[in-house]
Amino acid sequence: MLNSLKLGRFERREATGRHSDIFFASGASTPTASIPTSGTAHYVGVIAGQYFPSEAGGTGFTYMYGVGGTVDLTVDFAAHSVTGSFHATARKSTDNNLVDMGVFPITGGTIDANGVIAATLATNPNSYYIYLRGGLSGRVYGATAGELGLQAAFRTCHYCFAGTLDSYDAFDAAGAASRR
Repeated sequence: MLNSLKLGRFERREATGRHSDIFFASGASTPTASIPTSGTAHYVGVIAGQYFPSEAGGTGFTYMYGVGGTVDLTVDFAAHSVTGSFHATARKSTDNNLVDMGVFPITGGTIDANGVIAATLATNPNSYYIYLRGGLSGRVYGATAGELGLQAAFRTCHYCFAGTLDSYDAFDAAGAASRR
């Protein structure tokens, strides 16, 4: 149960009938003076968002997936580092089939003195993505850094031919995690 943080969604509709959602985390961030300066903390939580595939080089999205999943992070406050991963699953809007999008490791994760998190998402070698570029951002929430609010966004290519990037998929999600 979250005490200092909520996940939200902003829906954007275009005149063409297409729509997309922006997912975010918001709440009472941890005061800088209350952010730990030593030790580690393990956070476990959920993600929610959406995924739009752009088929074989097309620029339009013909369907979307609702995304869910889990996040598992460790923050080392003394070393200012963040490690872990998130596991995404999705349901296709046209047939409601569940797709396992894979586990995405976090690389180069940092947390600054103000509790702001930044990291790169790595391609999982076992996923169907040939290329992935994106990141994870967030911050600590609550009086004693008991919660994390996160946002993940990346672009992928799973229809790449001859080393070119001819099709990009869009992924956007927000996450919330509690200290364990």
